[in-house]
Amino acid sequence: MAADTPYLPPRLQLRSDRVAGLGYDPLQDPNLNGFLGSRRMYLHLRKQGLVTRDGEIVDRHRHEGWVRRKDRGEKLRKEVVNDVVEEVIDQRRR
Repeated sequence: MAADTPYLPPRLQLRSDRVAGLGYDPLQDPNLNGFLGSRRMYLHLRKQGLVTRDGEIVDRHRHEGWVRRKDRGEKLRKEVVNDVVEEVIDQRRR
């Protein structure tokens, strides 16, 4: 693939029904297709959970649920690490 050729996901589908009532959505803006169609941006959007492997835009509610579950998991991991560290410190004090 040439460096100047933008990467286009296999089936990027713009769905205007998802935008209705939600205000401006840059993922749905046809003027940003060149920018959002680059391979680098596609990989970034995939990592953020905004685009599926097939190139479809993820529903806003589904994405928000994914973010909440991810944050909850990170918070739980931090709590477990803190509990283990406190336990080790308490054992060394004895």
